[in-house]
Order: sequence, then C-alpha cells, then structure tokens
Amino acid sequence: MSLNLNFIKKLLTPLALKGLGMIISFSSIFVIINRFGLEMFGQYAQSVSFLLFLSGIAAYGYPQSFFRDSALMNFFQKKKLFNQMLLITFYISILIVPILALYFYFIEKLNLFQIFITIAIFLIMASSRLRFALLRTTKHVRFGEIPEQIVKPLVLVVFVLILPQDNIGSLYTALFLGLLSALLINIMFLKNYYRLPTSFLVNRNLITINIKNTNTQLWISNALVLFKDFFELFIIGLLFGDFVSGEYKLVLQIYVVSMSVFNTMALINSHIFAKLIASGNYPEVNKKALSEMAPSMILLTFLILSIISVEILFQVTKQLQMSEIAVFAIITFMVFSFVNIAFGPVSQLLVHSRQIKKLIAMTVIRIFSVFISAVLSNLIGYYELFFFALFIVFIDIFVLMFAAKSLNNKIGYITPIFQQLTKRTQR
Repeated sequence: MSLNLNFIKKLLTPLALKGLGMIISFSSIFVIINRFGLEMFGQYAQSVSFLLFLSGIAAYGYPQSFFRDSALMNFFQKKKLFNQMLLITFYISILIVPILALYFYFIEKLNLFQIFITIAIFLIMASSRLRFALLRTTKHVRFGEIPEQIVKPLVLVVFVLILPQDNIGSLYTALFLGLLSALLINIMFLKNYYRLPTSFLVNRNLITINIKNTNTQLWISNALVLFKDFFELFIIGLLFGDFVSGEYKLVLQIYVVSMSVFNTMALINSHIFAKLIASGNYPEVNKKALSEMAPSMILLTFLILSIISVEILFQVTKQLQMSEIAVFAIITFMVFSFVNIAFGPVSQLLVHSRQIKKLIAMTVIRIFSVFISAVLSNLIGYYELFFFALFIVFIDIFVLMFAAKSLNNKIGYITPIFQQLTKRTQR
C-alpha cells in the first residue's frame, strides 16, 4: 500500500480548516446545551433539519449538477450558469415560503417574528449548497470550508452567548446571523462570479421537470437525502423523546468529525472526478481512488485517536450530557467511517456518471431503513440508540455494495479496498 505524500499535503490545509470548523461547531453545541438544555437543542436540530430539507427542494439539484455541467466551461460560461441557477433557486424558495410559514406556525407554535427569522434563514440556506459548489470549482477550493464551517458557527456561538436564553427564537436569530456572515464571506471569495440580474427571465432548459432529466433526478435525490436527515431526528423524537433526539444529533455531529477526512477528500477531488468521467478516462478514476485510500486511512486513524484522547482528558460526552448508550452509537459510526473510505467516493461517482436513479433508489432504501431501525430498536426496548445506529450502518454497507456494483457495470469502477486486496493476492 503506497503512500501518496502529495495528496496528504493537498489534504492538510482543508482538513485543518475543517478541524477548526468542527471545534467551533462543537463549542456552539456545548454553549447551546448549557444555556438551553439538551431537549431544546433536540427541538432546534429537528427544525433546522426541516429547513435543510426544504432548501434541498428549492435548490433543484443544482449543487450536484453544477460540477458536471461546469466541468469543461470557461469562466464566463460558468458565471452565467451559476447566476441562472441562483435566480431559479430564489424563485422556487419563494413558492415554498408559505408551506414553511404554516409548518412553524401550527406545528412548532412560533410567533410571527420567529417565523420571519426562519423564513430569512431558509432563503439564505436554499442557495448555500450551490454557492459552496461554485467555491469548490475555483482556485479557492482548499478554503471552501471557511464560510459555512468556520464563519457560520463562530458567529452563531457569539450571538448565542449574547442573546437572551428565554426561548428558541434566540437560537434562530443567532443561526440567521451566522448564515448571513457566511454568505458575505462567500461573496468576498467569489465576487467576480456574482452579478445583479439584468433580466428576471430564466433558461427554461434548466428547469425542465421530467424524471428523465438529470437536474430533476438530482433534485429528487438531494431532497430525499435531506428528508432522511429530518426523518431520522423526527422518528427518534417521536418514539424516544426530544432529549434522545438531541443526543442522536450529537452522535451525528461526532460522526461528521470522523467523516471529515472522507468529506475533505471529496471536497478536493469532486471537480477532478467530474472531469475524468466527462472525458471518459475511467481507468484514471480507479487509480486516483486507490492512491488516496492509504493516506486517508492513516489520517482517519490519527483523527479518531485524537478524539479518544480528548474524550479521556476532558470527558466531552459527559459534559454534553450524553449517555453510555450514545457512546456505543458513536463507536459504531466511527467504524463505518473506515468502510466509507474503503469503498471510495461511490455516491459522488454515481452523480458524475449520471446514475441518479440508482442514487435515488439507495436513498429510498435508507429512508425505509431509518423507519425499520427505529421500530426494531423500540421493540428491543433497551440500548435503543445503539441498536438504531447498528441497524443503520448494517443497511448502509449493503447500499454501498449495491452502488459499487452499479458503478462497476457503468464505468468499470473497482473499490479501493478490492483493488488493494487483488494486488496482494497477485504477489
């Protein structure tokens, strides 16, 4: 297993930024839980997941399709495409606003000011993934984490400390200010791409709602992924209570930390994989995936050892009011992080190779697995959060195998772990 030292050097800057962002994010969670309690944090997390789900609908699959569509474009073509997608996203967002307002008024029982803040949050959220996608296709890719992963949580934690802690509206206000700050930083990075619309007409080819259309498929896929995230917290809150829902959100946050190596690798390489597949250079896809497995595994091992050391020294889970059961769930997801690296960027490659229907099928299976896992865990009656995580991971491994097989049939993709094992047996 040879080491790609150049890849490690390229990975260190974004990984360091992601690490800093996660420290700030955990600081914000720690402050929120200490000021508002784990139960209110669970309510807040569920509401934010719902907003993210609606923002996925508004984004119309553009954050994913932008990589492939702009892969071979020059600056002016990419700028025009981005601004058209941004305008369409805004139009769809306006159509969704009444649904959002009704939900937060009748279900969450928010007052008019709080609903106004959530609408403002939603309008910024709706385009955030598209703006992040653009940043990842420019020379600033290594700093792509700064707006959303560093600036947003940093501003959020500052205003959580400043604003009164009498109701959940303070959390929404702090989130709005964090998102607004991230938007301004993104504009500073990409000021040459943004322009005020001279015409409010849009390219109808970009909004063709047809199940055979790639953007429509990506739209459905992304909306389903975000619905799954919302549904996870919703079903856990429904069956086990808001406290456990908040606890599970913390488990997922720590899982995101362990997945940071994999996600940073995806951040750097998404545009590269898009170009390789667009040009039909499939063998190079396998070579690149294999060359990055070893350094990613080493970095992930170092990261998890660091997490364990921090837990031993500072007892973070105890300070965050997490139970022993939640710790078992964290360990389960950490092991799954290694599995993701071993399989390589299969979800990303499905998008780039235009196998969106397979991606949709995978997500639908995962949604059903959430429901089945929650019901089975509830029936078992003890260690519910651990068994829920175990069932989710078990099904996700089979989903990854399905995705890898599909990619092998379409572009001859071979998972990095299988390539490595094959090399060893041939020696």
